[in-house]
Amino acid sequence: MCGQKFMKLFTRLLLNDILYYLMLRKSARSLYITIEMIKMKKNPVWLIIISVCTFSCTDQYNICDTPRTVQLNGGFYRRTAGVESSISPSAFTLYLVSTTVKLYDQKAGLTKWNLQLNPLTDTAKYFVNINNNAGGDTITFIYNSQRVTLPEPCGYINTNTLIKVSSTRNKIDTVKIVNTAVGTAGTENIKLYF
Repeated sequence: MCGQKFMKLFTRLLLNDILYYLMLRKSARSLYITIEMIKMKKNPVWLIIISVCTFSCTDQYNICDTPRTVQLNGGFYRRTAGVESSISPSAFTLYLVSTTVKLYDQKAGLTKWNLQLNPLTDTAKYFVNINNNAGGDTITFIYNSQRVTLPEPCGYINTNTLIKVSSTRNKIDTVKIVNTAVGTAGTENIKLYF
């Protein structure tokens, strides 16, 4: 009986002091006011409780810092007299054939480009226009998708493995796979020669 009365009294005092602390913290957000409040109460236990609550509730780390964006990466190249060189087209347009949303719309100054492959299909066909060429080209990617589980708080990602790439040849000369693994590393997968 005495223990129950003590717990009720302790709980009531604790709730009152916590509410008072939260009210002060919200208005001033200052540890100085909290310490002054505790001095007025003349109870060092509250100093410990409030200090623990104040300093233990801050998130000082990222839960998941593992890269999660899976992209197919490509670059623009030209071969002249057997020598390969990276180039930048004056305009580059790229979009999935089944949509009108353009990933790149007459972008200038690019030497690299990237896109994401849909893990629910195994084929993707993109329209490509380089240097505002009349008609443009299409590039078809055939690939497999795999679900990869990341460390505990990060979930999973879908990586891809390129099987084949083909294109029309209006402006594009050749499309070459240099790395079949499409993942989060950012390495170049495709070389686009024109």
